[in-house]
Amino acid sequence: MDTRDLYERGLTPRRKMFGGKASVAGVLAAVAFACGLPVGAQEVFPSRLITVVNPNAPGGAADLVTRGMSEPLQRAFKQSVITVNRPGAGGAVGGESVAKAPADGYTVLLNTVTHVLIPITDNVLGRISGYTMENLGLSL
Repeated sequence: MDTRDLYERGLTPRRKMFGGKASVAGVLAAVAFACGLPVGAQEVFPSRLITVVNPNAPGGAADLVTRGMSEPLQRAFKQSVITVNRPGAGGAVGGESVAKAPADGYTVLLNTVTHVLIPITDNVLGRISGYTMENLGLSL
């Protein structure tokens, strides 16, 4: 059956693949069930201090945003959230420190567009970047 026949019957190729709306609901229910299952030997997140790295100088707009969000995050996570300023090299110092931290979600970067551009610019200019987008959990 070609795609045109599917559209005439009111189905899209995706609906045919899942067998219609009822099957999509079944898939969603299975995913919700699987997400609720406990995973052995995995700690509940967050179970310890969370560090937000601000790659800008203290006292600026980004610093105010970072510090302003710390208290609501502490209430939501029921864990301490601290801000660490690591300015320098247009944000590269802070970005690199987060990229080199363990990928466990306890060290996060207050991201601005600069952090996306640094590795790209380094690549264009033939320089070795201190981190890649993949190090930060992003892919372009």
